[in-house]
Amino acid sequence: MKGKIIVITGIDGTGKETQTKMLFQHLQAKGVKVKMQSFPNYESPSSAPVKAYLQGKIENAKTLSPMQVSSFFLIDFLQTMLNYQSFLNDGGVLLLDRYTESNLIHQAGRLKEQTSQIRFANMLKNLQYNALGLPKPDLVICLTMPLETSMDLMQSRTVQKNGGEKDIHEQDSTHLQTAHRMCTKFAELEKWTTINCVDENGKLRDRARIHNNIKNIVDKFLDFGLEKQI
Repeated sequence: MKGKIIVITGIDGTGKETQTKMLFQHLQAKGVKVKMQSFPNYESPSSAPVKAYLQGKIENAKTLSPMQVSSFFLIDFLQTMLNYQSFLNDGGVLLLDRYTESNLIHQAGRLKEQTSQIRFANMLKNLQYNALGLPKPDLVICLTMPLETSMDLMQSRTVQKNGGEKDIHEQDSTHLQTAHRMCTKFAELEKWTTINCVDENGKLRDRARIHNNIKNIVDKFLDFGLEKQI
């Protein structure tokens, strides 16, 4: 049986890594053959172009096209995913903390016209899945929240984890606003399963409640005695 790829993507600051780890533990407890991987894969040399870009070490990086920047991340995706071929062929479930969807979220918005954004998305998907042969995700779960909440959480996270250092995306408030719009847009266009991380009063939801939403979606998708949901 062919394996499954489940991606958790979304707005910056929504806790994608935390939720991926919680889902991994849940599936392990159920006896599922499961592995997890975060992108960028900073443990691999394949992330070197990504690190150079995000750390602002590529001269005139802002003049690069969305496809040129996306190629840095594609190198990382390709080399890393090759390591999981046998696992997926043997029916394993691979959880990804971000994947190809991130290029849509962070690069499409650099194109001003909607037609150009859609054209870029189609070209990127053709390159990723047809030309390069990257495996398509079977389920994409997108975590969302208002932009203001996201930026507040990102500021707190950056101080705690990086001593106040931000990558070039985090330093650019205009980029973050655009990425937020693109995430909302492509979640609808690509039919990602969305989960709002704030409640009806605008307060941040408890991570356990968000996890409960995610695990119910995934349990149904993997058909654990329930109706399959895609």
